[in-house]
Amino acid sequence: MNKLFSLLTVCLALTFTASNSYAQDSVFDELTLNGLAAFQKLRKEYYIGALYLERNSQSPEDILAMSGNKRMDIRIVDDNWSPRRFAKEWTGAILLNNESPNLEKLTTQIQAFTQIPRNDLITGDHLTIDMAEGRHTTIYLNGHRVFRTVNNDFFYALLNTWIGSKPPSTEFRQNIVKLPRDGDGVALLTRYENLNYNDKRKRQIMGWSKSEQNTGSASSSGAFGPPGINGAVGAVSASVSVNTEQAAAQKAAAAKKAAEEKAAGALAKARAAKEVAEAKAAASAAALAKARAEQARQEAMNEYQSAMYQIISKNVKYPKRSQQRGERGRAVVAVELDREGKILKLSLKEPTQFSRLNSAAEKAFKVSEPFPPIPQDLTGNSFEFLFPINF
Repeated sequence: MNKLFSLLTVCLALTFTASNSYAQDSVFDELTLNGLAAFQKLRKEYYIGALYLERNSQSPEDILAMSGNKRMDIRIVDDNWSPRRFAKEWTGAILLNNESPNLEKLTTQIQAFTQIPRNDLITGDHLTIDMAEGRHTTIYLNGHRVFRTVNNDFFYALLNTWIGSKPPSTEFRQNIVKLPRDGDGVALLTRYENLNYNDKRKRQIMGWSKSEQNTGSASSSGAFGPPGINGAVGAVSASVSVNTEQAAAQKAAAAKKAAEEKAAGALAKARAAKEVAEAKAAASAAALAKARAEQARQEAMNEYQSAMYQIISKNVKYPKRSQQRGERGRAVVAVELDREGKILKLSLKEPTQFSRLNSAAEKAFKVSEPFPPIPQDLTGNSFEFLFPINF
């Protein structure tokens, strides 16, 4: 199995070099595959993500602090990942895993990233994010450069969505920081390697950029003024040369009215768009505040539970009779406390098959009562915890 995995890893490196080096900095082809994970949501798989580093690490903290170049490679599995769903998914993940001050500095980069797809992403599309330390972060779609920023913090804002406090799943983060080498890992690597785009698809992606440039050029050309007024002036001039002065005046008046109506419509549309954008920003800010509050609460709960566990573990007694009989097991105990740290309810969520061990697990909680009072920053009248007790 390990030989097969190593062979697939080598093949993957060769494939990656051949298909992307012509459009991307070749220095990134020398990076090592650190981890590989499939992103799923509501049982639907969207992409397989790979993290490349200059040296392997199994610690998220070490990866974030590690010097050197880094690459996030995303290969699309879903055949119709719409621009709206792409933007919604990444915006939410970025908000959940990054601090507000950092997000404010990266507004432009985040907006540009979430607007990369101009149409549905399909199976085989490659989205590659290369961070050249101290220089720039560059994004490629199917080997075509679509965005570059000199701010390396933007790369880490994206990387945090994989290995930060709120990753897609615990399994996803584990596989990104440590390449899975079992049978499932080999199958995942094989699927990742086989996700590729063709020349036709690459030309379509390049067409997105050309279309955007053409639209931008058209919208920025011409003198500043209400839409249609320049054409109206041209029509009036032609009228004067071939018609009477009265007909020319009528046409000019009609053109001016049409231009004013069109300008008013454009202004109303712009105001509406601004209101929608402000509402979305407010909703995003509220979601961020809620996520940060939930994160703070969870951290406080984890800290309190850790303190409880230290107390309980000192009072867990392995019954001598059970030791003599070789009775072993794992009991999961559910305990509900009031704000003073007193037990309101105690039950075995997952008992062992031995009554002596179950009784010993419950007794450890009873003799540990009362626990420390619940911290003031945690709201509520009762709090439930689960503890595994191993014998």
